[in-house]
Amino acid sequence: MMGRKVEPKKKRATMTRSEIMCAVKASDTKPELLVRNFLKVEGIIFQTYGTLPGKPDIILKDRKAIIRVMGCFWHKHFCKNGDRLPKSNVAYWSAKIEKNCVRDKKNKRDLKRLGWRVIDVWECQLRKVGWRTRLRRKLSSQLVSYNERIAPPEQTTATVCATPRPSSAAARPSCRGG
Repeated sequence: MMGRKVEPKKKRATMTRSEIMCAVKASDTKPELLVRNFLKVEGIIFQTYGTLPGKPDIILKDRKAIIRVMGCFWHKHFCKNGDRLPKSNVAYWSAKIEKNCVRDKKNKRDLKRLGWRVIDVWECQLRKVGWRTRLRRKLSSQLVSYNERIAPPEQTTATVCATPRPSSAAARPSCRGG
């Protein structure tokens, strides 16, 4: 059988820095897959990788919301994983990560200007026990408050008829629009 020769996976200790960084994926990362699976279980319909600014990870089109699953190291989160830099080539990595942060802020601002709600989920949050409960709470509070803002409650007849009524029945305005 003719086929391509498969190289055995190297152990991390024997990999060079370049090989390690090349192995980092831009999409379909483990944290992102965790959040997507969570959304499926919750019955939330979503899309992945639209043409919006910053190519958001998860798009909740019907709720006009974006979920960005952020890696703590790459996006400089204020946790133990985001506060450290590689020991080699520090100037390069600090500049690269700083550019990521500037780009993240710009993309978030652009998305908000387009009317999207932006929800950031950090990698370290998905490692903690009870992350599903916290994520459910975070999503429900942010999505519900957003839906209330874009769709104000309809006026009821009681609020329309709250004006003082004239004494004659003929001059009285109708509450039913007729």
